[in-house]
Amino acid sequence: MFIVRIGITTAVLCAGAPAGDRRNLDTPGTDTHFVMPAYANLGEWEARKESLRAQILSAAGLLPLPEKTPLNPQVFGKMERQGYTIEKVLLETYPGFWLGGNLYRPRGRQGPFPGVVSPHGHWSYGRLENTHLGSLPARGINLARQGFVVFLYDMVGYNDTTQLPHARIGGDREDLWSINLLGLQLWNSIRAT
Repeated sequence: MFIVRIGITTAVLCAGAPAGDRRNLDTPGTDTHFVMPAYANLGEWEARKESLRAQILSAAGLLPLPEKTPLNPQVFGKMERQGYTIEKVLLETYPGFWLGGNLYRPRGRQGPFPGVVSPHGHWSYGRLENTHLGSLPARGINLARQGFVVFLYDMVGYNDTTQLPHARIGGDREDLWSINLLGLQLWNSIRAT
């Protein structure tokens, strides 16, 4: 009887999708080319956009969006350089959670200026990365000298935003409440704008 159950269970688990199912034939990989869909009109694109937005916000645990509480900005440590200034900034994106960054501004020009919100990406030293492979301070300086105001900010767990580690946040309990790193970083980006 035990052997029969194992055989039935194995057959059910291995059955999967039918052999002719496209998921068994077209397995995407690193060499797969994805063709962007063509939308016949603006209405089609708007519908798709709303679907994508809802999927992303749901995966991030931000559906419905949290309340936008006061940011309580702190701006300090101004440094004046040739053609630009740098200031340290802290924003309270959630009550008790602070996002740190640097604000690069044009110097010696009259505004208004266009703004750039710039997360640091996957660099080892976050917004302070300054190597031969890439320099995030140089990005801020270059754009400020061109007439942009740039907020170059930390991802969770880097530099001045270390209340939580840059790793998986929490466990099963947090997962049940849809609290995750994607959501926190996305919310920081939303609030930084």
